[in-house]
Amino acid sequence: MIRREETPSFNTVTVKIMGDEYLIRGRDDPDYLAEVAAQVEARLREEQEAHPRLTKVQLAVLVALRFADELFKLRREHEEVLRALAEAK
Repeated sequence: MIRREETPSFNTVTVKIMGDEYLIRGRDDPDYLAEVAAQVEARLREEQEAHPRLTKVQLAVLVALRFADELFKLRREHEEVLRALAEAK
């Protein structure tokens, strides 16, 4: 379930993740905010299938760690690409 509400400075999206409702506010497009929430939900469900005995909190921490790992690796790759571009000039 997704509800969208736009205000002058913030967009608000209400989503359900793992059965719980969350209100997400941000300056990004409501569709983008909903897409981010859907990605979190999908990752949580994926980890829940792989680790059915974990609590919601444990699943959330596991998914947060995996997202953080991806972010750090992408940042490292981005820096390497920027260095390569700078050296190529």
